[in-house]
Amino acid sequence: MSSLFSILLKISLSLALFYLLYWILLRKETFFRLNRFYLIFALLISSFLPLFPLYYEVTVEPTKPETILSVFNSNFQNLPALEDPVSQPIKWYEVLFIVYITVAVLILFRLIIQTLVIAHLILKCRIKKLDGLKIVENDKYGLPFSFFKLIFINPKFHKQADLHDILNHERVHVDQNHWIDLLVVELLTVIFWFNPFIWLFERSIKQNHEYLADQGVLTRGLDLKRYQALLINQLMGMQIIGVTNNLNFALNTNRLKMMTQSQSKKIKSAKFLLALPVLLLLLAAFAEPKYKLEPPETNPDIPAMTDLTTEKTVVEGIVKAEDGTPLYGTTIILKGTTAGTIADKEGKFSLEVPTNEECSLVASYVGFRSEVIKLPKKISDDNSFDITMKREQILIGTDDFDKLGTPPPPPPPPASVDSRKLDKTDVYIFVEEMPSYPGGFYALAEYYLDMQKKMKAKCFSEGKKPEGKAIMGFTIDTQGKVTNIKVIKSDNDEVTKLGQAVLLGMKSWNPGKQQGVAVPVDYVMPVDLN
Repeated sequence: MSSLFSILLKISLSLALFYLLYWILLRKETFFRLNRFYLIFALLISSFLPLFPLYYEVTVEPTKPETILSVFNSNFQNLPALEDPVSQPIKWYEVLFIVYITVAVLILFRLIIQTLVIAHLILKCRIKKLDGLKIVENDKYGLPFSFFKLIFINPKFHKQADLHDILNHERVHVDQNHWIDLLVVELLTVIFWFNPFIWLFERSIKQNHEYLADQGVLTRGLDLKRYQALLINQLMGMQIIGVTNNLNFALNTNRLKMMTQSQSKKIKSAKFLLALPVLLLLLAAFAEPKYKLEPPETNPDIPAMTDLTTEKTVVEGIVKAEDGTPLYGTTIILKGTTAGTIADKEGKFSLEVPTNEECSLVASYVGFRSEVIKLPKKISDDNSFDITMKREQILIGTDDFDKLGTPPPPPPPPASVDSRKLDKTDVYIFVEEMPSYPGGFYALAEYYLDMQKKMKAKCFSEGKKPEGKAIMGFTIDTQGKVTNIKVIKSDNDEVTKLGQAVLLGMKSWNPGKQQGVAVPVDYVMPVDLN
């Protein structure tokens, strides 16, 4: 869902930049046809640009073999995911998503209803042909307007002498297919209703249509004063629906001035080229990394772990969480080798594996249980292997906190390893980091023991015997905050209060990271008053 908000934000930024360029430099010029093209181009390119970003290559270096247990001095161990008996609170982005969808549906429903009213009017009234135009005479709307290829007029409100000029105006809308622009912008307002610039685009497109229609009528030789008087007589009309061109739309001093304004010099059309720097800026801003594993340094004296001459087959797949969310940045490794890849933003990956050999893929992601996928010896053409990752909760072992003593000195530099003793089953984890408590494991132990001591003292002061155990669950979010606190199991209220106090009083952790991107990680922590 966060990816949806990210895309909507990028599209909104694109719309804002393109419209500001139009408003500052182009709207007062008489290049009405170029303005029409620019406005539609800006709408479409803004809508699709974030969906098809450019990619730049980022090389990822493999690290030394590492396990989760080593991060916390072997005091953590993986547990199966525990069922959460407490319902999860509704997150802010879920509320925003519901509001967004609700308003979008209402706007779409309104547009459909308005269109159905016009369709009913078409079926009810007669369609006449006059000078190659399809005319719908009706008594519902006093204002003349065009809808797709049809022109609606009310004979009761128009003199016969004015009818010819009105039809010439609407003919321009029909001949130039202005309804296509209106349909595009109306559908986009359903999606981007929250963005004020989409409504500004809609108004500017309709206003530019009227400039084109005015220009078309005046080039036919109609007297300017008479035409302006005809428009002013239509001031009492109102907008029918979004996908109609109304004769009196944006009838203000700006529109009247445009009729008498001198044609802009051709050299000023070079302003439209400024859209290219804006486009390049957005392409650069929306570009995304494509990770590539840098092969480890090789030594001619060390036998290769794999035979490079082995025939390869490409396997593909998608990595998702249980709720269907793509896991961007998941590490996928060919077990027993350093060959691997990283899932893209859609969770897709591809990796070469030996042909006609039994092998397995290992998928890992911080906060999720690593998955091993055994590949068949013979891989068919349909070589897609989808992987579903399950969240796991990491156990913080508090039983031995009071036995830790003082923190040990820093470990000596690692001894050199005889490369000839390397086992082919070594698995390399790329750039995954588990959350860490400020000051390390010993700081966490010291904090826990201090809180335990205070709670025991409180129980004694209240005449209660400190006893009982509880298992608390919590999440370290992408900001390092302790969130989603829940009681998985508890013997009594006092030990529950201890667990809650410990978690609520924790400092902010250093968040877990997957390929450098912060991710939430679930933990369970036993607490004990015995």
